[in-house]
Amino acid sequence: MAQIIEPTRAGDDVPIAPVPDPAELAPHFPQLEILECLGRGGMGVVYKARQKSLNRMVALKLLTPERSDDPKFAARFETEAQALAALSHPHIVAVHDFGEAGGYYYLLMEYVDGVDLRQLLQAKRLTPKEALSIVPPVCDALQCAHDRGIVHCDIKPENLLIDKAGVVKIADFGIARIAGLGTASEGNAGTLASSTNTAPLGTPEYSAPEQAEGGADFRADIYSLGVVLYEMLTGERPGEKIEAPSRRVQVDIRIDEIVLRALEKEPNLRFATAHEFRTRVEAVVGADPEGTRVFGDRAIARVMLSHLTPEERREATWRASLFGVWNAATFFAPVFSILFLPSPLNWVFGVVALAVGLSFYPFFRRLERSFLCGTAWAKARGISPNNWKDGLRLEGSASPDRE
Repeated sequence: MAQIIEPTRAGDDVPIAPVPDPAELAPHFPQLEILECLGRGGMGVVYKARQKSLNRMVALKLLTPERSDDPKFAARFETEAQALAALSHPHIVAVHDFGEAGGYYYLLMEYVDGVDLRQLLQAKRLTPKEALSIVPPVCDALQCAHDRGIVHCDIKPENLLIDKAGVVKIADFGIARIAGLGTASEGNAGTLASSTNTAPLGTPEYSAPEQAEGGADFRADIYSLGVVLYEMLTGERPGEKIEAPSRRVQVDIRIDEIVLRALEKEPNLRFATAHEFRTRVEAVVGADPEGTRVFGDRAIARVMLSHLTPEERREATWRASLFGVWNAATFFAPVFSILFLPSPLNWVFGVVALAVGLSFYPFFRRLERSFLCGTAWAKARGISPNNWKDGLRLEGSASPDRE
């Protein structure tokens, strides 16, 4: 549960208060057995605790104690914490309770026993199918929040938790606003959404361009999720000039359109809703549950040739040169015979030369197939001349020098 401590960066110069010791907090939270401090960030500190009455593990998050003297903070905290506590969704970390104790504003939250997406990405390289499977539940949770006027503002791998059953949950919903990094619009009590905020929100590497000016609505969450999806697919975040994922790894080119649309600089050009984002992803995933496949000798050969190692490329060049010479001979030998040999032998030799040249084409194709199936990329994926006709599965593929 340490993943929940990665909060939105404060972006101001409020002095950071020291982290309270669990023993120091015990008198203020008699209903809890505070076990350990998981860590702190710009918006507070998180502790692992046991709720005595229900005998369950919870996460106690103390929010920005250095702001406790702000007279407006208490009213804002209560209004916005109520909205978060009412946000019930299976893919959102639940808020069990909130309040103020001993000068600390706190949220008592669901404890997720698992890892965050950042830890998962550090442990393994996700296949495109695995990466895409994470998007729909996140979109479901975002849509639920957006329908209630709540914007997360800090979607990133550290805030996407995966429990031991594989269930994805979003942490820290709207906490940036509770911590005073943004303000709910007047007349919109009970919600956290506003089209304009007073300070930049989010983590810069995952924030939408408009967040740098302090503006954020639900489309900022769509952009941030696009960054996360790009990182899951390619292993890196998009640069200033965004390169389509299919140019980095072997994925269905339809995924390019989805990712690039989510990463549009102009909010109006992104998906209109998180639900639309989910629908587009599911259309690609559901099109072929076994992954994208390529059929046909030439199409398969082109894909495999694009994944050769440097040594294999040199051998492929030599083989292509040999085939080129034979191809030229097949064409020019009959022409030479017809033009320069005496009749009627010229036509006989011409037809024989053409027949011999063409008869070796299947042989060259078998040689090429045998060579390609013997490459490192093909061997790693179990591709052989025997299963060549079954088609080439691209889902999860990447070139050896990229893995």
